[in-house]
Amino acid sequence: VTVEGSAINHAQFALPENAGVLVIQPPNQFNAFHKILFDFNRIRFGYVVAEPDRNGFRVSSERLLKTLDLVERSLETV
Repeated sequence: VTVEGSAINHAQFALPENAGVLVIQPPNQFNAFHKILFDFNRIRFGYVVAEPDRNGFRVSSERLLKTLDLVERSLETV
């Protein structure tokens, strides 16, 4: 799990095939460029869009965990 940004570049090279990545996207921007690279490396890609907050953005733990469950279930079908 990571927040959208340059850290995703490291994950795409460090993760093994059939791994999964969940990206927390800020509410004011969307970037799914890395999905193409993860697909190429057989790494599942999921995202959850955060909600605006006075300190930037936030994601409820419930939404994050539900989305993480979806990513995990998708790995079971690999």
